[in-house]
Amino acid sequence: LYRLDRGARGEGALTPLTSGPFDDGSPAISPDGVWIAFVSNRHPDPDATDDSDLYLIRSDGTGLTRLASGPGADTVPSWSRRGDRLAYLSLRRPDDYYQPLRVATIAPRADASPLDLTGTLDNWVAGDSLAAGTGPAAPIWSADDAELFVPFERRGATWLARISATAPGGARSTASSARYPTAASSPPRPRRPRRPSSTASRPTARGAR
Repeated sequence: LYRLDRGARGEGALTPLTSGPFDDGSPAISPDGVWIAFVSNRHPDPDATDDSDLYLIRSDGTGLTRLASGPGADTVPSWSRRGDRLAYLSLRRPDDYYQPLRVATIAPRADASPLDLTGTLDNWVAGDSLAAGTGPAAPIWSADDAELFVPFERRGATWLARISATAPGGARSTASSARYPTAASSPPRPRRPRRPSSTASRPTARGAR
């Protein structure tokens, strides 16, 4: 991981935060800007397994802390608005692509235990999203941090669910007018006014094609 400090004129200076033969990615900065949560695969051969874990590091590169260390991949961390919890997606077995993704939360402390919110639900977290491309999107916290918005797959369709951020096992569909903000789009360009059609025709020379 690197931190890019931008100057007043737009110039930037890169500061390395992590090092070593690891696969680090999916950084998420805490609301106060002090901590960065990220995903790291620190096995001797990261290409041989998808078993990644969540880590914390301060924005100055100190205080590296390992968080959730489930048996499978832990991915796409998302900070609560108060900065007291992280939501993320988790697989309970490594290298098994036929199991459902689960939604979990954890406090940003080394001694914290994860809370599995959707392990009892017969639903899959959607594996594709507009923002993440061919990967799942991070859960989105509600304004009061009481709920999480998560896209689920069911019978070939994707539906937006709202689940409790503290009580496992419940999910309900959002209103049909709710939107899942997975990507930003530019406003449509204004249409140019159409020129009025003319009924007059230009004279053509005889024999012209």
